[in-house]
Amino acid sequence: MHVSIECKDNRYRYVISKLTHTSSSGKASGGDINNVVPACGSMVMPDLIWKRIKGDAFKNANMVVSELKDAMMKSVDTAGDEW
Repeated sequence: MHVSIECKDNRYRYVISKLTHTSSSGKASGGDINNVVPACGSMVMPDLIWKRIKGDAFKNANMVVSELKDAMMKSVDTAGDEW
């Protein structure tokens, strides 16, 4: 998962991309989460497992988004110009 944050004029924008599944053993890697069929094939990874993995990936991405929004709401004390 890649998260990029762009800030400008007291606003921000975030983009989450490259959601992929990589197996720890390397035999059943699903690849891109947006694929209907996993990269390893439906014979290696059944449809029910692939749907659960995709659901977990989107749930984790939403958790990152909510934590990012919470962190961006906090004010920052600036002691001076550090640039």
